[in-house]
Amino acid sequence: MATQAGTSIGIEELSSPEALKAAAAEFVATGLFVLLGVGSVAAFVASSGQSTSLTDGLPIIALTHGFAYAVLVAGIAGISGGHINPAVTFAMLLTGRISVVRSVMYVVAQLLGACLGVLLLRAFIIDSILEVIPGAGGEALSPAIDQAWHGMLLEALGTFVLVWTVFAVTLNPRSNSGVAAPLYIGLAVGVGYFFLVPFTGAGINPARSLGPALFLPGAAEGLAGRFDDHWIYWIGPLLGAAAAALSYYLLYLMPGRSES
Repeated sequence: MATQAGTSIGIEELSSPEALKAAAAEFVATGLFVLLGVGSVAAFVASSGQSTSLTDGLPIIALTHGFAYAVLVAGIAGISGGHINPAVTFAMLLTGRISVVRSVMYVVAQLLGACLGVLLLRAFIIDSILEVIPGAGGEALSPAIDQAWHGMLLEALGTFVLVWTVFAVTLNPRSNSGVAAPLYIGLAVGVGYFFLVPFTGAGINPARSLGPALFLPGAAEGLAGRFDDHWIYWIGPLLGAAAAALSYYLLYLMPGRSES
């Protein structure tokens, strides 16, 4: 999924056609992921009624996010590495798989793509359906979460599973996942959503969280409330990604590390 790129700053990549095409792939794929993911929530609301609990739609929401992620990773893995998530990009940066400049290019592309995905959804679906969907902030936290930092830790745990899976199936030379790697990664996303939707609404991807928080209907009127505790959808995934990336690297990928 990602190739070794060292720990360089990578200034030259700002004008590299290959890097620009890779960032464009991240932009398109992240936009489609958010469009399909948030769209699955809207589809459930439209088919079940606006008064229904979103947790009732957990299977369709989790499976759509998981399979969409798998398909999109498979589609752009050979172009950009198939991150579609700033947390995954952060993990690759920490372990020297991409340069600083490329990581910034990817994250900017992912965030812009996520915003475009939500705006496209608003072009197709009436606001009365979309306004039922909470943005990734205080409105998405379940009463079952006693403290905001508990939600942060849950987001970190879900992201840890995703990033650990990414490293295991794409970077470990002993992995035999092959062409099935995107499916395993998508399953990790799906598992994360099955676990987290009832508690945090499921982020595990800062881009997936930011787009709806900014552009779902009602954001302009309730911007402060929409972003209450939004920080957990950034700090949690980044901490989880760092923990997974560094632990997997130290245990299995560090040069000279022998495996029995």
